[in-house]
Amino acid sequence: MKLHVGRTVLGWAGVTLMFAAAAFTPLSEARAIIFLNPVFAMMLAIPLLGEKVGPVRWMAALIAMLGALILLRPTATSFQPAAFLTLSAAIFLGAELIFIRRLTGGEAPLQILPINNLLGTLNSTLAVAFVWRAPSLLQWMALVLIGGLMAAAQLCFVNAMARDDAGFASPFYMPR
Repeated sequence: MKLHVGRTVLGWAGVTLMFAAAAFTPLSEARAIIFLNPVFAMMLAIPLLGEKVGPVRWMAALIAMLGALILLRPTATSFQPAAFLTLSAAIFLGAELIFIRRLTGGEAPLQILPINNLLGTLNSTLAVAFVWRAPSLLQWMALVLIGGLMAAAQLCFVNAMARDDAGFASPFYMPR
């Protein structure tokens, strides 16, 4: 259960930081950094999962980092402290991928997803309890559709993590 709670907390924190970063930095810059979460997952998979990362993956990680730098066009005057929010979000989401990989080593994806989604629902319920406004019928229908599509995508991704290295499967992960 500790892995489930850890995965949920890391994912929730990563998404929360991602939204906070989008409020303080241009969306293009936030997305450029957030897309580095697979690179962080690959780097974390080495010490935490004992995975081997070959030169091709390291080259891909370097290209991703360079691509993010090109998109960000960093200079001494353009640096924004809010970028640390986005960088933290990418690290948290990368760490979440490690927890997913650890979970798939001992549990079936159809067991992992309901537990994570229940914990996430409880966490989100506490967060919105004081600002909740009931959605309209059309909004409820959209939420159910989005939730179903997201659950299907999570099932596919968790299955991929169960079948291959986290460093290989993680680039196919799209943060919420």
